[in-house]
Amino acid sequence: MFRIRFASGEEASFVTVDDLAEGIRSGAVTATAEIYHAKSQQWLPIAVHPVFEQSAGRAGAAAVAEARGASVPAEAIQGGGFHVYHMISQSAIELAQRRRSRWLGPAASVACGLCVLAGLTWIIVPASTAASDPSRPLVAQEMGSIVASNPLSTQAVQAWTNSPSGLAIRLARAGDSAAVQLAARARQLGLGNLVATERLGSPSRVQTTRGALVSFEAALASHRALERERAAAYADSATLLARSGAWNRTDLEEWGRRARPPESTADAARADSLVVALDRLYALLFDQEGSYRINADGVRFTSLAAGDQYDGIRAAIHHLAEPQDNGESRSSATLVLLLALVGDGSLPPRLNN
Repeated sequence: MFRIRFASGEEASFVTVDDLAEGIRSGAVTATAEIYHAKSQQWLPIAVHPVFEQSAGRAGAAAVAEARGASVPAEAIQGGGFHVYHMISQSAIELAQRRRSRWLGPAASVACGLCVLAGLTWIIVPASTAASDPSRPLVAQEMGSIVASNPLSTQAVQAWTNSPSGLAIRLARAGDSAAVQLAARARQLGLGNLVATERLGSPSRVQTTRGALVSFEAALASHRALERERAAAYADSATLLARSGAWNRTDLEEWGRRARPPESTADAARADSLVVALDRLYALLFDQEGSYRINADGVRFTSLAAGDQYDGIRAAIHHLAEPQDNGESRSSATLVLLLALVGDGSLPPRLNN
């Protein structure tokens, strides 16, 4: 198949060499036309093609007419003695547009959409906090900069951002994120099923778990320190809003109801007691290596004192793991995590020697 492009910008395809030769002899294809060279992927003058040279003698008149501006209609080509596969009739401008890369149009549309989205983001999101942690509280320096750096923000957005519910939601999200990180640390340390018989009966696993519990206690202490720091920062923001007149007494009361502490005193005491009991359990088993046997039926200690100590630890863990009604609607994330690590807290019973 031969692709021919005329001076007018029209293109035609000829199926065979004979069809092309007939087109040249009939004057439909003149010296001003171009032929597409597939190997080099470029348009070349038709005059350099051997078929044109062979048929040029009979196409002289048509070439003169074409050079003078006469156009050959598509209908004349299609109605001749040769077969034209297809004809594309369009102006040179349309052809130039068609030759542009197909991805340019969609890419331009996407770029325009991104520009609009960026503009909306600039309008809605304060410039001073766009790159900061969204869960971080609005401290005193940031409160004044919100309106100053973002005058196009709507009053509704500003009111929600500074409202007691908006502040409390950001505080809760920050706490949830910290709890997820603490749980990930526990998984990284290999903590789980801490009262399972297979973990308690393996000396190597007892030693590894004991070390992991020490690391987890350090992570828990760091987690609590950050929670206290975060709660204090949000409380400072609430105080600033009240002093500036942005909040009234009702707003302060709402904040007091919504901004609950990350860990109640009762939950913290229960979690600490559970950690201490687990430490005592694994310390006892580590010290009694080779002097106890444990299976699904129970555990038997060689030392009577070690058995008594085990009974006390077993009772404490079981009590701490039991569901308790502490008057709270939900337990703290720290306590929930520790309860998940011990399950129901049912340690194997002690067997008499």
